[in-house]
Amino acid sequence: TWQVSIHRDVLEPVDDVVAAITQKHGAYIPTADYLCKFDGTWRAIPAPIGSHTYPMVSRIDLFKDIAGVDLLKIFPTDGSPRDPELVESWNYDNFLIAAKKLHAAGHAFGNPIGAT
Repeated sequence: TWQVSIHRDVLEPVDDVVAAITQKHGAYIPTADYLCKFDGTWRAIPAPIGSHTYPMVSRIDLFKDIAGVDLLKIFPTDGSPRDPELVESWNYDNFLIAAKKLHAAGHAFGNPIGAT
C-alpha cells in the first residue's frame, strides 16, 4: 500500500472492487484514501499493516471474462471441496497463458513484492 503513489500512473483502476468492498463492509479510514486513491481514482486495495506475505491478488472477474479461467471454480471460497484435477491444472504455465491474455486485453499483470 505504501508504493501506490510512485506507480499510480501505471496501476489499473480498482474503483469497482473498492465499491463492492465498502458496500459490504463500510468505508475505509481516511488514511486508506490518502495512500490508495489519486485524482479521485482508487489505484490499490488497502491492505492491513504487516501483511508482508505478498500474496497474489487477482481480478477474478477479469481472469474469467478475458482469460477464460474460473478461479472460483478451481479454488472455491464457500467451503466446498476442491477438485484435485482442476487444482493440478492451475500451474505456472497456465498462469502465464492467462497473464498474456490479460496483458493483450490491456490489463497488465504483475506481482508486487516491494521496492527492493
